[in-house]
Amino acid sequence: MTELPKPTHTRIEEWLKSHELKYIYDDDGDLAVGFEEVNIFIGIDSEYDRVHTHGYWRGGLATDEAKARAVALANELNSSMVAPKVLVNLDQGRIITETVSTHPFGITDQQLEFFLDMSFQTTMAAIGKLEEALPDLIEGDNA
Repeated sequence: MTELPKPTHTRIEEWLKSHELKYIYDDDGDLAVGFEEVNIFIGIDSEYDRVHTHGYWRGGLATDEAKARAVALANELNSSMVAPKVLVNLDQGRIITETVSTHPFGITDQQLEFFLDMSFQTTMAAIGKLEEALPDLIEGDNA
């Protein structure tokens, strides 16, 4: 069996450039892409052969009532959408999206592109639903 290439930052950078997305590397070595509504971080976990994305919504959850509304909406989104997983970090008062793909035998360019396309599209869809349902929690650039 032919071994497929492992995911690399260079391959992810190529995808980002092909979509004309500006990016930086954060302090953890993840690629970061900023949008008005969300900041998306793309990381590689070589130990477990995973590529993951985490989106941090610009909204804030300063009150217990806001956190309760966010948890209810996250549960609703997680039961109605295959991806991304929507998480509420109660300590930080943040809503985070997550997609993960495991590739112990490597990943083709097409598979990596599909994963990144799916991750960004579903993250933006979930963020759109958050903004629609929780417009009073939207903050300025707090990321």
